[in-house]
Amino acid sequence: MRLSTHATANYMRRQVIFSGKEILIGVGLDLTFVFVFVFCAYNGKLADALRKGPYQTNCLLGGYDKEVGASLYFMDVYSALSKVNFGVHGHASNFLLSIFDREWKEGLSVDEAKAIVEKCVAELHTRFLISQPNFIIKVVDVKGTRVL
Repeated sequence: MRLSTHATANYMRRQVIFSGKEILIGVGLDLTFVFVFVFCAYNGKLADALRKGPYQTNCLLGGYDKEVGASLYFMDVYSALSKVNFGVHGHASNFLLSIFDREWKEGLSVDEAKAIVEKCVAELHTRFLISQPNFIIKVVDVKGTRVL
């Protein structure tokens, strides 16, 4: 049985909140704990699915922690978790990773990041076979999550 991305995300959120309350009573959940918990919980499910048949998943996990700042983790097909500065997956990643690699720098402002994303959207419209007319750009920072 395959779970949708939304169902998987909700399952992980509930498990993190439940386990976090048991493990860290009175202490806030830091981002590293959440990412490692998701990795460990999802790694077992992915390992089981890989044994049963073809199964592929990639996941970008992002968030903001007061002590660490913004963090982005990429979980690949085999459930290896890596901290990254930017992430793209899927068929379009072949086109977009080169743009991020060339344009990304430490300490980007929101406007600079938006300009990079707009270059990526333009590249998709030029080179990708599937027409995707609408994109939603979201920012995760100290203010929370918001749509640009």
